[in-house]
Amino acid sequence: MKILYTLLTYIFILQIPYTLGQNFSSETLITMPGNNYDFDILTSDVNSGDTETYISWVNQVDSLYTIYLKKLSPDLSRDIIVSSSSTKKLNPQICINRYALGIKIAWQDSIDGIWRVFLKNYDYDTLNTNILLIDSVKNNPQITMSTHNIAWIDNGYLKIKKFYNDIEESCLLDSINCSSPDLVKGDYLDYTKIVYIKRLLGKKEIYVAELNESISPDWEINNISKCEDNINPKYGFMMSVAYQGYKNGFWNIYYENFLNHLLDSIQIGGYNLKNPLVFCYDIPLSDYNPLTPYFVVFEKDSLLESESDIFLNTFGFILADSLIRISHNPGKNSEPEVAYLWESDTTKLAIIWINDNNGKKDLWIAKSVFIPYITSIKKNEKQFNFISIKQNYPNPFNPKTTIEYYLTRSAKTSITVYNVLGEIIKVFDEGFQTAGTHEITFNGENYPSGIYYYNIKSGSFSKTKSMVLLK
Repeated sequence: MKILYTLLTYIFILQIPYTLGQNFSSETLITMPGNNYDFDILTSDVNSGDTETYISWVNQVDSLYTIYLKKLSPDLSRDIIVSSSSTKKLNPQICINRYALGIKIAWQDSIDGIWRVFLKNYDYDTLNTNILLIDSVKNNPQITMSTHNIAWIDNGYLKIKKFYNDIEESCLLDSINCSSPDLVKGDYLDYTKIVYIKRLLGKKEIYVAELNESISPDWEINNISKCEDNINPKYGFMMSVAYQGYKNGFWNIYYENFLNHLLDSIQIGGYNLKNPLVFCYDIPLSDYNPLTPYFVVFEKDSLLESESDIFLNTFGFILADSLIRISHNPGKNSEPEVAYLWESDTTKLAIIWINDNNGKKDLWIAKSVFIPYITSIKKNEKQFNFISIKQNYPNPFNPKTTIEYYLTRSAKTSITVYNVLGEIIKVFDEGFQTAGTHEITFNGENYPSGIYYYNIKSGSFSKTKSMVLLK
């Protein structure tokens, strides 16, 4: 019965229609001889127009390692060789230059297990000479780079340094079994954020470090973990963060959306979900009323052990949340990234990932023009009154819990709490509220332990979630 249930669940997922008007067409992006992997993307804001997007990746043919750079948008460039030799190369990083035009590319280079990190500037089809950033690291430095900073791991220490006219000395940020750092790419001169792993007493925890020098010269560091084991933290657009958390025998996804910085989760029973990334962009519902939906793209197990697929989970649309399969090619599809491409006066969303099929690694891409409504948005605007409601927190709770929701427009709103018998025990009549984030607090002090339901209503929109009071 369990096998049948799993099979039916899988078939159901494959048959989910493109309810949001998104028609992703996939194809190979990089398929040159050898293996193509370890890629990074630099993409502009989706609303900027004429978006410049670059990709850098590692190609390995026998014992020859090559770092390539290629512009994907608005026009497709040739494959540019950044560095090529017999020394092992990993983890290219691309970012905008701070003081000069063009971009900068950094990568890791290893000789006999000793790692170095090099940097090159690229401008007007010209690559400058190598700059040695980091020398003599005995472990994989796992570099991450932003406009103003580069961070890395050195013997479990998390280090960071700034880019100025001259590159500064490094700063020790954390010294306890650190790994997998990821900087917000579009940071500012006096403000940056980094997410990373700390291993404490055999347990991997996710930490976020934030520095706002206009307020304080000190870093603020917080643990955001939710599970016994937590890995693969990564920043998406709008500084949202996502990571894998191991719970009840499977890897699930935990993420923040850009609206409220509250962790939510994605689970698909019987499957592992890996390498999540959050992203978003604005869709105008009218001249004065934009809607900003958000998305989580991730890798999911297949029924076949030799395969995995890329999926997209959508949130914040007027239509129901949807799970969309992106990859349709055989093999292991993993490590998705997101880019915006400007093609033929149209901005497209692109999801890029690694495909490993019978030992050959290539990069694939799936593109779509995001049109959430097939019919006219303005024509149908008055038919909708959309609310995004979060799971209450904490949950289980004793005795108080917070319920948070987001209105895309001003609306009259009410929240009703029911017990398991369907009896109303509390009504929050919030009246007419403005667009934005709102919250209410439910106090269960006078109620017994058990499952309760909260329902939010606004016009024709209604949604119900459950919560647990545990005394």
